[in-house]
Amino acid sequence: MLELRGRQAELDVTVRPGALLRERTRLILDAMYFLAGYVEEHPFVDSDEELYCNKFVLPEFYALLYAAQERYDMARHLPASGAKAKRKYYLALLKRVAAILGQYTFYHEYWSGDGLLLDELLYGTADTANVLQPVFAGFEGLPGTVMSRLAGMFMALEELRAELLTTMYGLEPKPSLSCTSVSEDGGLVSRFQWKGEVVNLIELGHGIYLSGQLEPSIGIVEFFKALGDFFGVNLRVPRRGFDDLKKRKTMSQTHFCELMASVLRQKMEDEDAYDPGRKLRKNGFYK
Repeated sequence: MLELRGRQAELDVTVRPGALLRERTRLILDAMYFLAGYVEEHPFVDSDEELYCNKFVLPEFYALLYAAQERYDMARHLPASGAKAKRKYYLALLKRVAAILGQYTFYHEYWSGDGLLLDELLYGTADTANVLQPVFAGFEGLPGTVMSRLAGMFMALEELRAELLTTMYGLEPKPSLSCTSVSEDGGLVSRFQWKGEVVNLIELGHGIYLSGQLEPSIGIVEFFKALGDFFGVNLRVPRRGFDDLKKRKTMSQTHFCELMASVLRQKMEDEDAYDPGRKLRKNGFYK
């Protein structure tokens, strides 16, 4: 599988999408036919070995097949320009993924939960006509069971869904308070990290909001979520944070605001204090 993924990565992605799809499909099918031939020459030693192959090994190959087709279709129909048009297209794809998975809810949930009780019926070949076998059009002549192919499709669609969500986040307009970005693994990264007590940031947030410094249309929950994301902390529910402020016993309930006022006044006093060398330093004569 690693060799197959490496050979796929070496393909020239700048060629026409149709040619790239054919080449990717050829590489995957060649590997699957090779695997089928090897299994025919070296039969499984027992049912457990067959189940492992059908449940874990073959779905990886089917996932590559479905992913190649999905990427081809996405590239072929993706709007050429316009973030709004692309977001609309990606949203339609997400709905399509959800609809497909919804058609196979029972099998998708069993696959997601990595169950064991039905493995013999779904991944085994002793009774391929049992009532639990899913109805699904697959690739004729290829190894595995119908569930092997479904599992591969689930893997491809889940991967596609994660990619779409990450891409859509990159296209979304960011609020002015946001400084988050998307990491390589799709997580959110904040450039700033609050190192003080979280309750101080909660106090600051309430002070900003209650003093009317924001647009009236912005709710306090939305504001606290953005403020927490900006500084990389979880500010929880604003009401609970406000209750924490009121419960302060050993210090003022508005300790942080008073501290900020104090340090600001001190800074202003320091700058206004008589300093005969300030003008010389400003003009670059000495430090």
